[in-house]
Formats: sequence, structure tokens, C-alpha cells
Amino acid sequence: YNLVALVDRRGTLLGTIHDESTAHHPVSPKDFEAFTQNPPPLGTELTQSAIVGPVYLAPDKGIPVRVLAAVVRGGDPANPKILMVELALDELVERAQALAAQTRSSVYLVDGRGRVVAHNIQEVTVTRADLSERAPVQAITSGGLDSQGMVSYRPGTVPRAAAFARLGRWPGGVVVERPESEVDAPARDIAKQTAFWIAVALLCAIAAGTLLSRSISDPIRNLDRAAAALARGDLDVRARVDSKDELGRLSTSFNEMADALVHRNEELRVLNEELQQRVEERTRELKQAQDQLLQSEKLAAVGELGAGVAHEIINPLAGVLGLSLIHI
Repeated sequence: YNLVALVDRRGTLLGTIHDESTAHHPVSPKDFEAFTQNPPPLGTELTQSAIVGPVYLAPDKGIPVRVLAAVVRGGDPANPKILMVELALDELVERAQALAAQTRSSVYLVDGRGRVVAHNIQEVTVTRADLSERAPVQAITSGGLDSQGMVSYRPGTVPRAAAFARLGRWPGGVVVERPESEVDAPARDIAKQTAFWIAVALLCAIAAGTLLSRSISDPIRNLDRAAAALARGDLDVRARVDSKDELGRLSTSFNEMADALVHRNEELRVLNEELQQRVEERTRELKQAQDQLLQSEKLAAVGELGAGVAHEIINPLAGVLGLSLIHI
């Protein structure tokens, strides 16, 4: 506490106590005047054990303070004496500054009328009046007792985002604000990390797809080349078997087909040779029969020639012989 005063029901000052040894801060005449001008509401609330006054800024101390009031028991109930105590809220300011340092934010406290009573902003160009005109302060003063939320605004050249809350027991509120670029930084970092990992996943997918396609296309290409060579008559070609999957089994079946084709071709070659031999033998036999037939035809022709010649010779000789016998 800084000041202790005794007042009557109408707020008339009856006496003050200011102990320099226990007070948090020295009290100047201006501070004392502000203390007397910001009393708690001394009306029907006197029946309560304590009355809380508004928070205001001590002119010379430069810190927020507030006044508490309590009825002095044992006095005249018709005209009770009220004890008012000024409390310095510098500890609250220190906590706000620690919060600001921890979160790297700007923190300021406002009273019920929107006046800034404490802040951690070190810019010399920013005054308390400037802060009072900012959007989150206006939201606190225009909202309900427990209003809270977030707002984006541009007090100067840099866009800022602020979270504000108005406290019901304390007719005022607190504002925590940062530049929008810093507020959005975690989201941008997450977006960058997401994009990075998506790119890594895409590269891995491309690499895996390439390997998978090669593991499929290479055996198919090898099998296609082997089939083309086999179609050209190269019976020694075989497909390469690199795996035991469907393509490997297909290559094995192709090789078995090529082996069967070689075996059938060898059988055909043997049968062809045997047929060739049989044809040659039959040809020789036919040639021999033809030769014999030709020889027989020649002999028959010679015989017919001899018979004809004999006939042609015998007939004249018979005539001559007959004439000869007549003359004899």
C-alpha cells in the first residue's frame, strides 16, 4: 500500500496515514490528489466487507494503482467511517512485462475507460493516448464485462494482430499484440515444413515409381527383345529371369517355349533327313525301274526291227527261190 485514508459516508477526508518505511512508492501531491479523486463507489455497497475502486494511473509514480475501501466496524452505523487504501499494481506490471518478454509481444493494461495504465512498449513515439486509440482497446471499452477476442488492425505501416480480454472484476482489460508477420510465422513455418515434406514424399514417390517401373518395364523389354529374336529365327536366344514374380514366371515360360521349339525343330530336322533319305531311295528305285523299262523297250524295238528286216528279206528270197525252181 502507499496511502491509507479515513473518510465518512459522503467521502469527506477525515485523516490520512502515509508511512514512508512501508510504502511501496513515495506519494507526491499530485498522487495524493489523484487518490482523493478516484474513490470507490460509497453508496449502498457499504454493506459489503470491501469495495473495489477503479484502476487509474498515478501521475508522478507512473504506475497503475487502485483504491480499496472497507467499513470500520464498531462505529456509528448511521455515519460509518470508511478506510480507503491505495494499492500499487507494480507487481501486475512486472508480470505483464515478463509475459511480454516470454512471448515477444507488446502487452498493455487499460482501465474501464480505455486509458492505458501500464505497458511494456519502449518506442518513444508511442504514447498512452496512442495506445488508447488502438482497436483492441476500443473493443474492450465497447464490449461486455467478460468480452474477449482477437482483432487485426494497422496502427501504422505494420499490420498487427491483438488478443484482448476484459475482466469482470476489474473494470478494464489486458491486450497482447504482435505484428501479423510474427503471428503468422508459425503457420508459415508449418506450411514450409509441410511443403518440404510433400516435396520429399513426391521425390520418394517418383524414385519408387521409377524403380518400380524399371523393375516392370526392363523384364518386359527384355522379353520383347527375346521374342523378336526368336521370331527372326534365333533359337538360341533366352529371356533373362531376374525374379520369381509374374514377370519371372513369364520369362521362364518363354524359355521353356523356346526350348520346346528347339526340340520340335530338331525333331523336324531328323524327320526331314529321314524323309530325304527315303525319297532318294525311292528315286533310285524308280530310276532303276525306268532304266530296266527303257532297256526292255530297246530290246523289243531291236526284236521288232529284226523281225521286220527278216520279213523284208525272206519275202524276196522266197520269190527268187520259187522262180529258180521253176526254171530248173
